[in-house]
Amino acid sequence: MQGDNQIHLSTPCGLDWADSLSFRFTFARGEKGTEVTRRNTLRFAEEFVPGEKKEKGCPAH
Repeated sequence: MQGDNQIHLSTPCGLDWADSLSFRFTFARGEKGTEVTRRNTLRFAEEFVPGEKKEKGCPAH
């Protein structure tokens, strides 16, 4: 989910203690360069989340 000042990602995990993992990234709203910041944050999140799933031992893909 992507809003004006945040990106919230949820991804399946598949562990007994974690059915899914959720991540929220926030950034300044309406500031100069916000659109670039949003794109960069989304690109970072897309690379960050798989690593976190692996570190937590999530078997779900």
